Amino acid sequence: MAKILNYNEHYFDIIDTPNKAYFLGLSLADATISKYYYEKQDKYFYRYKLNLNVVDKEIVEIFAGEIGAEVKIVETRSRTRNKTYLTANVEIKNKHLVETLANNFGGYKKDERITYNVPDKYLNYFIRGYFDGDGSLSKSTSGWELSLSGREPILEKILIDLDLQAKIYNNKSIKAIRLRRKNDIKSFLNFIYKDVYKCTNLTPCITRKLEISNKFMEECS
Repeated sequence: MAKILNYNEHYFDIIDTPNKAYFLGLSLADATISKYYYEKQDKYFYRYKLNLNVVDKEIVEIFAGEIGAEVKIVETRSRTRNKTYLTANVEIKNKHLVETLANNFGGYKKDERITYNVPDKYLNYFIRGYFDGDGSLSKSTSGWELSLSGREPILEKILIDLDLQAKIYNNKSIKAIRLRRKNDIKSFLNFIYKDVYKCTNLTPCITRKLEISNKFMEECS
């Protein structure tokens, strides 16, 4: 377990920077936000854990620097759908930080997270973070497809915020938006990466997803 020496428990209190908005979106998609009761000590414990594929370790390192956490990023083996892969994670046990996120999202567990609150001027960074956590862009013989998974209320809110018309499909236990029209995909990517495409300051993003997005934009230009 990573040893936390110092961190800012008030980091998510006010979303007033692009990076805070990005990591709020990434946390909504990918972070463990838990409150659990430990009977032996008769008390509740709170845990925040950001766990990403080790190829995206840089994002975990940026978050640790943002929140002021002097930590050793822990690499562990995870197993999903018969696949084993390395992950990089940072863990913080703090009541205030965890409760702040739960209040923003409407709950702790994934199925309880049904909303989000972020200022409009930082919305593109927030949705980029969510896309980095629960989104994908790929090309097959039938063409390009952008997919975004999550709970239906979250996906509906994202579609409204981006003024996109798209169906929400069943994807096993969760839902997903699937964009197949090039104009819709282009609109989505232009929005979340607009600071990148306009050559202004770049906030965090998963590089491999940006590279795929650039390939799509080049093909459609």
